Amino acid sequence: MSGHSWSPDGRQIAITFHHKKSLWIYEYETDPTTFRLLHRLKGHSNPITSLEWSKKHGHIVTTSTDSTAMSWTYDAHQRGWSPRLILLRSRCSDSVHFSPLENKIGIAGTKSADVYYEENGFWFAKPARRGINAKVNCLCWHPDNILMGVGSMDKLVCVYSVLMYWEKRYVKANGSHYSSTPFGQLLFSLQVNAGVNAISWSPSGKYLCWFTRDSMAYLMEWGNRQIHVLHCSYLPFRDCLWVNEEECVAVGYSNEPVLFCFLEGRWQVKGSLDNKKNSREYVEVEGELPTYHQNCITSIQLKNAKTLSTSGDDGNLVLWNLQ
Repeated sequence: MSGHSWSPDGRQIAITFHHKKSLWIYEYETDPTTFRLLHRLKGHSNPITSLEWSKKHGHIVTTSTDSTAMSWTYDAHQRGWSPRLILLRSRCSDSVHFSPLENKIGIAGTKSADVYYEENGFWFAKPARRGINAKVNCLCWHPDNILMGVGSMDKLVCVYSVLMYWEKRYVKANGSHYSSTPFGQLLFSLQVNAGVNAISWSPSGKYLCWFTRDSMAYLMEWGNRQIHVLHCSYLPFRDCLWVNEEECVAVGYSNEPVLFCFLEGRWQVKGSLDNKKNSREYVEVEGELPTYHQNCITSIQLKNAKTLSTSGDDGNLVLWNLQ
C-alpha cells in the first residue's frame, strides 16, 4: 500500500497501492477486521501517489504522476463518486492535504508547495517557493489555515504564509498575527543535514516537528523558534502525526511506529508501539521480522482519538490502540 485515509465517521477507508491507477474504498460491516469493497474510483491515467479524505465535508483528493489531481465528491442519489479534475503545476506529488477549513488544498510540487483553491467552478494554483530549489517531499497545515510547513529534498524546512486575498477580512476579524502577511512570504527557514521526509504541526500549532533522512528528529516551538534535535537509533522515518499536544508518532523504514514526546522541555523517544515480540501469541518464525509490519511503513493516520492506523509496502493495514 502506498497510502490510506479514513472517512469522517471512521467506517470507511480509502486505499491506494503502488503502481495502481485506481482508488479503492472499503467498509467494514460488523467485524472491524473484515472489510467489504464499496467503490473502485477510476480517473487517473497514471499511478496515484497521494490522497486525503477531508473530515468536515467528506471530499477525497488524489494526486497522480499524470500531472493531475482529482477532487472526489460523493453523490448520495447516484450512490457513487464524481470527480473534478485539477491540473497540477508539477508532474508528480507525494503529499496532498486539505487546509483545516477545507477551502484550500496544499500539494507538494517540484521546487514549490502549491496551494489550490476553487473559484467560479475552476481550480487555481498559487506557488510558495521562495528558497526551495528541489522537490518538495512533505507539507502540513497550521491550525490557523494561514501557515504551511514544508520539507524538501534540498535539506530545507520552511514555513510560509499562504493567506489568500479573499481570506483577509475573516483573518482580521479573528485577530490573527498574520492578517497582513502576503501569500508566499517566507516566515522561517532552516537548513538541515539531510532531505526532509515528514513534517507535522501539533494540534494547537504550538509545535512543529520534522524528520530527516539521516534519522534525526526535530521539534520547534513556533512562538520562540527554539529548536530541539534528537538523534534516533531507528532507520529514517517517512510519515508522522501528532496524537495530542505532547505526543507524536513517526513511521518509516524500521517497520514499526515510534512514539516521541515533548515533556518538561525535552524532546525524547518513548519507544515503539509494536509489542508483537512480547505478546503471548508471538512465535518466532525463520525469515519473519518480530514486528507486525514486514516492510517499510508508508502512511500513518488517526482513525479516532483511541486508534491509529498504519499501512506499508508489505500490503498490511494495522490498527494500533493508543490506550
